[in-house]
Amino acid sequence: MKKTLALILTAALVLSLAACGGSKKPQEIELTTENIGDYISFSGEFTDSEYHQTILYYVSTSTIDFQAYSTSAGTFSNVEITLRANIDNDGAIGEKWHLADAEDTGVEFTFKMPSSGDYSHSYSIECNRNTSKLKGSCDFTVVSVSGTYTPAD
Repeated sequence: MKKTLALILTAALVLSLAACGGSKKPQEIELTTENIGDYISFSGEFTDSEYHQTILYYVSTSTIDFQAYSTSAGTFSNVEITLRANIDNDGAIGEKWHLADAEDTGVEFTFKMPSSGDYSHSYSIECNRNTSKLKGSCDFTVVSVSGTYTPAD
C-alpha cells in the first residue's frame, strides 16, 4: 500500500513539473504610431529631379526611392502603414508636392508590410510649378498603422 501511494505521488509530481516546463509562445504586439519605430525603420532618397515645360506651365518632378525594413527578428501580420513624406518645398505660388498619379495634395502613401519585414518601392511625385529640385534624404511622419508583430523565439 505504501509503495502504491508513493508511486501515485511521484507520478503526480512528475506530471505537474512537466506541465510547468512547456515553452512560452511569443506574444503578438499590436503595432501603433507610437511603437512602430521600435520594429521598423523607414528611409527615402530623392532621385531623378527635373523640370518639364508643358504648353501652359512648368512641372517639377522627382522620385522617392523608399525602403521600410525590420529592425528586430520576428514576423509581421496584416501590417498596413500610411506615411507622409515631409517635403517643405513649395512651388512658385504655393503649390505643394503630391503623388504623380493622385489628385490630393501632399505626398502620403499606404503600403502593406510583408511578413518578412522588408519593403521597397519608388514613388513618383510632382509639383505643378517650377520649384527647386529635391535632393538628398527624405524623412517621414507615420500617419496610421494597423497589424501585429510577433518577436522571434
